[in-house]
Parts: sequence; structure tokens; C-alpha cells
Amino acid sequence: MKQAPWSRAFIRFEMPVSNTWKVIGSYETPDGVTLFDSLSDGRDIFRIISDIGAKLRQAASSPDREVIVILVSVDSNFDYKLDFESQDENRWKITKLEMQPVCRRVSIN
Repeated sequence: MKQAPWSRAFIRFEMPVSNTWKVIGSYETPDGVTLFDSLSDGRDIFRIISDIGAKLRQAASSPDREVIVILVSVDSNFDYKLDFESQDENRWKITKLEMQPVCRRVSIN
């Protein structure tokens, strides 16, 4: 069986208010961590993730607790985990640390 070219992936959906959202993601390979790119990886996937993220936020929120960040973690076996945050909109932030020609390095807090 051929090994997947990536080991883990993360997609972070942030929606601090009901009409504003942001999606960013990254994946790990033997060469490092790379950000998903909406131009080369496809804008459709980001639209789909935004739609799903808004529905997940609505389903996971309550009058007492509004979800503002969702982190999806998945490994190359497609085992996944969903984490929800309702207080810290900077939780699990995915950011660029440096730009390299082949791989964009990121940190996942």
C-alpha cells in the first residue's frame, strides 16, 4: 500500500460574527508544513468548507455559548477530530512564519 504524501492536515474556520468568516488550512509532509492555497488547491473547496463551517457553528452554538472557531484535524488514514472554541478567536491560529520557494512554513498554536 502506497503511503499518503501527507501525514496530517488542519483546517481552521473562524466566524467571530455571523456574516464574517475566514478559512485557512495547512498540511504536513516529510518536507515540512504547507498552507493550502485557494488558487492552486481550488476555490470550490474553500467555499464548501465555509458552508460546512457555518452550519457546524450554528449546530454547536447555544444561547449561552457561541462557537467562534472550529479546528478540523485529520490524519492520512482520514481519522478526524473537530475542536470548538467559544472564547478565544486566536485559538489554533495558523500563520505564515516564513516563505520558501517550495514550502510555506506555518505554526499551529
